[in-house]
Amino acid sequence: MRGLKLFLILITASLTLPGVANHVIGGNISYECLGADMYGITLTYYKDCYGSTSPTPTDNIFFFPTSGACALAFSAQADLLSEVEVSDLCATELVNSSCNGGIIPGVNEVTYYVEVYLDPTCAWDIVWNASDWAQMANIDYSGLPNAYILTHLNPAFGCGDSAIISTPVDVPYVCVGEAVSHQITLDLPAGYTADFNLGNLLTDAGANTPGYNAAEPIAGITINTVTGQIDFTAPIIFGTYVVAVEINIYDAGGNLVGTMIENIGFEVRACIGSTTEFVIPEITSAHPDVILISDNEASVCV
Repeated sequence: MRGLKLFLILITASLTLPGVANHVIGGNISYECLGADMYGITLTYYKDCYGSTSPTPTDNIFFFPTSGACALAFSAQADLLSEVEVSDLCATELVNSSCNGGIIPGVNEVTYYVEVYLDPTCAWDIVWNASDWAQMANIDYSGLPNAYILTHLNPAFGCGDSAIISTPVDVPYVCVGEAVSHQITLDLPAGYTADFNLGNLLTDAGANTPGYNAAEPIAGITINTVTGQIDFTAPIIFGTYVVAVEINIYDAGGNLVGTMIENIGFEVRACIGSTTEFVIPEITSAHPDVILISDNEASVCV
């Protein structure tokens, strides 16, 4: 028993060790059943490119049993799959993003993957706890809170489930005062369902990050608990904001089989633009980069 305690202490201590100098804007841990109680675990996080460093070839993901003494906690080294820029910018701005040495806020997506066996008699917390949350407008950043990304998985109902976030734009860029709608897209097996609720933005030991208001992280925000659509008016103060969404996943029998925390960053910008309206004649053709809103109104990214 003393050995088990020591092992758990060592793992817990390693969770709080300083990592590479990356500032996390959002992310999630998704999973896919591979059969025979083997799971493919994918860590995806989004980092502010200002002052960031290249991701390491491997990174630790931790697995904690949460029910009884069924198995020991362990960690697994996940392999780096990719690092790509996902800044939601116009092509003319992209070359000047902070990911490319410029001054416009830029975001990189980092993805790791590992395959593990999970004892089906246990329920598991799957955790990544490295780097710190970025300096976001709706948290207290003074203590440099560490990022803590969590998914809970209960394989007791059989290895036949998966949950993968596939939202097309993961760190949307929006304008000050703009009406924002963001749809979380979740790929689930046939017959599975999910509900969506605003939740805590987690830091060390799974505690709520100081200064983060889980009930209303952005003034006036709402979430559709069935579809996962988030709506709010972008704050008048520009900067990076984060919204944590707790996603509960149920199998065809209504059993709770997993809970994911999807942490979504929003870049709120002080946009400068104007609307040009064409009354006569109508718009008859447009470049592929132009978005036609109606016969006499168009939107273009400049």
